[in-house]
Amino acid sequence: MLNAFSIHFLLITAASVLPLFGATPDAFKLFKSLQPPAGLFAEIGSFTLDAELFDGLDVPPANLRLFDGAGQETPFLIRLKVPLRTIETLHPFAPARIESFRTLDNNRIEMLVERDPKHPQPAALQFESSVRNFEKLVTVSGSMDRQLWTVLATNEPIYDYSRFVDVRRDRIPLTIGNYRWYRIEVSNITENKDSPLVEIIRQTRGSQIANETEATSFRREPFRMDRITFLERHTSVESGDPETREREISNWVVNQDQPKQQTILTFSTPREPLAAMVLITEEANFSRAVTLEGRATEQEAWQTLASGRITRIRAGMVQQDSMTLTLPREYRGRYFRLTLQNQDNPPLIFAGFACPLQHLRRPFLSQGWCQLSSLFWRNGDSRAPI
Repeated sequence: MLNAFSIHFLLITAASVLPLFGATPDAFKLFKSLQPPAGLFAEIGSFTLDAELFDGLDVPPANLRLFDGAGQETPFLIRLKVPLRTIETLHPFAPARIESFRTLDNNRIEMLVERDPKHPQPAALQFESSVRNFEKLVTVSGSMDRQLWTVLATNEPIYDYSRFVDVRRDRIPLTIGNYRWYRIEVSNITENKDSPLVEIIRQTRGSQIANETEATSFRREPFRMDRITFLERHTSVESGDPETREREISNWVVNQDQPKQQTILTFSTPREPLAAMVLITEEANFSRAVTLEGRATEQEAWQTLASGRITRIRAGMVQQDSMTLTLPREYRGRYFRLTLQNQDNPPLIFAGFACPLQHLRRPFLSQGWCQLSSLFWRNGDSRAPI
């Protein structure tokens, strides 16, 4: 809470010195009281706008005012609620120095590598190799004296499937600790692979082929590691995606336009900031082009908000879901129309709909919460503060 207050203070300082158009509480039709949590005192407060407020706010929201207990207007700003998120990345800092190498039974090898004590404690190992199309399992242990060993990773896979698809994994996460020595065990170090050469043996009788045999040979290919590198973890904090809350839509109506082969769904909301549309159905193995339109009043023309495709595939190991239509920007309207293009497919049966709505917060100067504040909104001729 303190961090949020600090950020809000930086946002509002510039606005707090700007003049406002004159307004008094009795010029507004509706109001709500704001009360801080018990025992909380701060110079900056904030609250989240709810459906009741949005239903009466203009676009843009000029008809909202905040007054303190003495009837004095209090400056505020509208901001999206954007949480901070922690990003972790791995960065190489030094190659591992191999001190010893030996082969083990069951097609395994073991390497002993040393870390310079002046270097950071590694969070992962990276195995660099020019070899393609392989699968290995790696176990790593750490020690300070080469006597007592602690397992840091067990049977972690590294692989390359470039024969089929561009998928490769060459990093092993480690339990971080202050170890100087690392013992690395790699299994399946030599693989049997098909030879690209095929021997064809034909037996003939006269001019006719009586028998034909193809013989495929195998070749043993060892796994060559060009380098093993220590990686350290870097942590940074950055702004994440705007926070949303999901509202279930209950007043939706479905109509089928048979000549156009379309399913048309209509619904309304209290003009909250719509960020996306989520369709809920139990059906599978379909793909439909969809278009979402909106308008503020029933007299206005429909405005296209977003177009895309919803898909759900259930076919063996293929499990694909894409049932959300995201708007390029938030939209505050009251009436919405969603059109699905069925073409020659039967209409889908929907179980419901939900709309992720963006959280909008209004930070304001609270003067240490010394006076309770009230919100006033919805008078038709109010002008926006300058």
